[in-house]
Formats: sequence, structure tokens, C-alpha cells
Amino acid sequence: MNYRQLTPLLGVPTEGEPTPLDELQSNAAEVWDAYQESRYGFATRRLPLVLADALIAAQAYQGEERERAHELMAMTHQGAAMVLTKVGETDLAWIAADRGLAAAQQSGNTVVTGSLFRSVAHCLLSNGRFDAAVQLVGDASDHLRPGLDDASPEFLSIYGTLFLAGSLAAARAEVEEELGFTPPLGRLLAVDWAPSTAEGDKVLYVFDGGQLTAESLAAVTLQADELKDLAFLSPDEINGRTIPRLARRILAAVEARSKATPIYLEHGQQPE
Repeated sequence: MNYRQLTPLLGVPTEGEPTPLDELQSNAAEVWDAYQESRYGFATRRLPLVLADALIAAQAYQGEERERAHELMAMTHQGAAMVLTKVGETDLAWIAADRGLAAAQQSGNTVVTGSLFRSVAHCLLSNGRFDAAVQLVGDASDHLRPGLDDASPEFLSIYGTLFLAGSLAAARAEVEEELGFTPPLGRLLAVDWAPSTAEGDKVLYVFDGGQLTAESLAAVTLQADELKDLAFLSPDEINGRTIPRLARRILAAVEARSKATPIYLEHGQQPE
């Protein structure tokens, strides 16, 4: 793909008559459909024009129409970020997502704002900025939490998947800190809800770390203050090497590797 096709996403003209908002929404949806169908060439050709129309609309309209224009501009920038990530332009993707978040905050739509927070977090992940992604998810959850009192299903879905992005970032940051390298994480295996009156409720995520190569093993550098050794254990050995609740969680995740979907747990056990 020609890099010059993507640069207009970040430097489009902002003059002219505003596009009717229904038409703009249809054009933005067309780009999202193209992304979902992996028609990235079409999406990159259309995005500069749709972004230009969204920027003009956000400047031209007033009141509720302006808020809707900002919402559409946010979603179009998010589409740009997703396409740019797919074609390997992760730095530009982060800029697009960040601009989308700014537009989302102008829209007053908390669902769109939450979606753009999540998009920025994924872009930080793609750029290897794991600690920044974790911090963003924490700040975003604090910002969005007041909306939980009367949340719609869409809002709850966005809020929950924001933490999934944060857990991915935290897992990669922790492995990098403890072992000195960053393995590519695979699919989600288990979600474990662990309520505690002493420590507060926790939701813990277990991901598939894949099979380490000889090169990865050679790159391991243990965090000396916390780790003394690295060992590989069979499932039969887990119970003898860690506390019961961790053993239950690990063994459930091992079982989930053979299934197509993640497993839900409570204190490491499947609820009845």
C-alpha cells in the first residue's frame, strides 16, 4: 500500500459546505463495513474524504447537530486508527485514535468516548507502550465510572472490553519487567472473578502465551529482586507448587486451551 494514500488522514482540507449528517453517517458506516470485510484499499481511499467531511461538519454545525458531527468525526478517526494499525502504520494510528478521542469528548456521548479510550489503548499496545496503556485504562475507567449507575448495554460492553485491553497491556508489561522479553500474547483463556472484602473485588485474565522459542528462552533475564528461577511444569505438578486458588485458575486455563471460547471462573472454579 502506498504510504501517500494514508497521509491525508492527518492533513485533510477543512473548507466547504457541510455534508448532511445522515449522509456523513452513511459514509462513515461504509468505511467501517470495508474494514470489517478486509477491504483495506477501499477504506484507505475513502477515509481522507470522509474525515474531511467530518471535520467540516464539526466546524459548521451548532448545538445538537454539532455534537452529532463530533460523534461521527470520532468514529471516523477510530476507523482510520483501525485501518492504519492493520497496514502497520502504528504511529499514525495512535495519532488518529487520539484525535478521535478529542472529538468524542466534544460529542458528549459516553459510549463513543469509551470506545475511543479503548482504541487509544490498543494503539499504545501496538506501539509497545504497555505501561502507558495500563495508565490510560485506569484513568479512562475513573472517567467513565459515574456512567455505570444508569448504563446502557452498549456502555457496559465498552466499559468491560476497556479492561480487557488494559489486562493485555498489564500482562505484557509484567512479563517484560519480570522476564526481560515480550512474547506475543494469544487469545484469552480465562476470566476469574475473585471478590474479597479485604482486598476488594478483582477480575483476573489469563492469556495463552504460546510456545516459547529457543531464542525467547535465551533472552530471558530474571528480575533479581523478585525471581530466583524459571521452570516448566506439567499440569500434574501445579497443585504442589502454588496456592489452591492460583492452581485452580491455572488448571482451568490449561483446560480452556482445548476449547474455542474463554472460560468464566469464580475464585478459580466454574460456577454451578
